[in-house]
Amino acid sequence: MKSTSDTVHGRFRRGFTLVELLAVMMILGILALFAIPRFVDMRERAHMTAITSDFHNFGLSQEEYKGAHETYAASLVDLRFQGSDGVHLEVTEATATGWAAVGTHLGLPPNQGCAIFLGDAQRPALPDGQPHSLGSGVVECRR
Repeated sequence: MKSTSDTVHGRFRRGFTLVELLAVMMILGILALFAIPRFVDMRERAHMTAITSDFHNFGLSQEEYKGAHETYAASLVDLRFQGSDGVHLEVTEATATGWAAVGTHLGLPPNQGCAIFLGDAQRPALPDGQPHSLGSGVVECRR
């Protein structure tokens, strides 16, 4: 025998009510509010990692260039360096005894990015205008 909870007005109930569907949509919306900021943060960290990785490869290219020319390269063109998609590196100083560079990513706001210097090069300013405060050879990033 069928119970009355299985029927509505003597018919079998099929599907969900509007209230049940709205409740599920509200729960999904609340979950999305928590997930979206984490996704954005993860994406920003990935962009910073791409900049840091390019700095590592850039540093190796600079050392190879110095071995051949007895000075560091003042431009990416001299190094024939091709970085990751979206990453922009700029050499701010290059001498026979050191170099400095700043890196940004197209996916980040203009005031976010990284900087590095090596040897006796002048400490570069980070994209937010603050001076590089860590030691030589250390990538410093601001988000």
